[in-house]
Amino acid sequence: MARTDNKRKAEDVTLQSLLERVIKIEEQTNEIPGLKFRVEELENENRELRHKCSTLEKNARAQYIDKDFKYPAEAVLTEGYFQNLGYQPGANPVSDIIDTVTSLRTEEKYDEFDQVKHICVGCSDDPILLEEDKRMKPHWEEWGKAMRFLYPIGGKGIKCRSLCICNVLLTRAQLELLPSALENKAIDLICLENNGCNPVLIAEMLVKVCRRNPFLKSIDYTNKFKDIDVAHSAMETLTAIFRDFRRNNSIEAVAVTDSCPTPDVGDCVGQWLLENAGTDGGSGYPPARFVKVDLSSNHITGKSTISSDHYLHDIISRDYYNGLEDLNLNGNMLDDTDACLIAKALKKNTKLKRLLLKNNKIKETGKSALKDCISSTESFQALYNCNHTCTIYLGEDDEDILKNASRDEKMKAAILSSCSEGNLVRDLDAEFDDQGMGSPRLVPETIRAVVRRAWPRGDEGRKQARKSRLSATYDLMKGFVVPKLCGLHGIEM
Repeated sequence: MARTDNKRKAEDVTLQSLLERVIKIEEQTNEIPGLKFRVEELENENRELRHKCSTLEKNARAQYIDKDFKYPAEAVLTEGYFQNLGYQPGANPVSDIIDTVTSLRTEEKYDEFDQVKHICVGCSDDPILLEEDKRMKPHWEEWGKAMRFLYPIGGKGIKCRSLCICNVLLTRAQLELLPSALENKAIDLICLENNGCNPVLIAEMLVKVCRRNPFLKSIDYTNKFKDIDVAHSAMETLTAIFRDFRRNNSIEAVAVTDSCPTPDVGDCVGQWLLENAGTDGGSGYPPARFVKVDLSSNHITGKSTISSDHYLHDIISRDYYNGLEDLNLNGNMLDDTDACLIAKALKKNTKLKRLLLKNNKIKETGKSALKDCISSTESFQALYNCNHTCTIYLGEDDEDILKNASRDEKMKAAILSSCSEGNLVRDLDAEFDDQGMGSPRLVPETIRAVVRRAWPRGDEGRKQARKSRLSATYDLMKGFVVPKLCGLHGIEM
């Protein structure tokens, strides 16, 4: 009797809990129309704010645009000064600044879709100007003012462009000027090359820009003139700054190339950047989703600087939240051991589409492991468990490009090869024996591959195709141990 009462009490508690959940769901359902109305209100407010911003931008631009504008002559350094440094006539950082400022100050219809210009100060082919010249200060001030008030704000119908500053020294004052000059501007790529200052200052500036510009998608940083002492002392600060990139969830591509003088520095930067490329958020941060990361020519070994783990293996293995699709590790110090660990990790990864490993220390053992992880010839089971998304580039020759294909295509090719040799049933029975060594998941894939092989597209040969299909299916069902593994109902014919 007591047991029956306890059972009824438990049922009453369960029913009460279910009733409370039903009431809560009904309350939430009743809130949906109100939420939809609120969303519409916010969309209208957003449209109004965009209109106001556009009006303010046009008014601000109108105050500065002057078709008769002449760049102040007293601020121009002489051509001879730059020619003595090795620059070509008319091609130097000051002439680039003058062109940008003049075009912004004189063009009224600069906000049209195709008229937004790429902004360049310096060029990759220029001599590297790393000595501070105070005569550059007024030029940068004119440039910052023009960018801040006249370069178009990003938004619908505005095509984003790039900002490149190459082989030009950036002082602390100029780095402080950039975040305000680029705030909300139609800039989706910032490229900084050989700017000669402490990488911490560069990174801090980039974080500020990221917070102020939601249209920024890519960052490209190169520093060929590396100070080892500065690099080592900057690592702790840089790792904290890399974490802060998560505040801007719009960043999709980051490149830090030819910038790390030692393996310690390279692995520290590589590990923290890749860790944050596939973070699931936490600590109040939104999840980062870097799609493309370039870490070429940084003396990377893949070994963690804070533990004995191989961080490349660990990060590539994290398929559940890692959104990385393109990883460039060219010109580093990865060897056969690293290649084998990367190959093992790739079998767990379904997101990475391109992996570049050119000019490393990978020999035949590592290449063989990477080939097997893409398309194994050991067995159907091994082929099924391969990576089916990532193409690996080990060199420039065709034989060093490990092209990938879908699992279905690989299985069809393997089945066709086995069928042509008359060994299909024998091969399958050897793989899926009574000891259960094979995976039942592979059985339907195998059957479907056989059926597709015998079922050509189009109307030609349909009768023969049906006959071949039935014949292949009959041979399999007669000699293959499918019923023992998953039953007939587990196969979709």
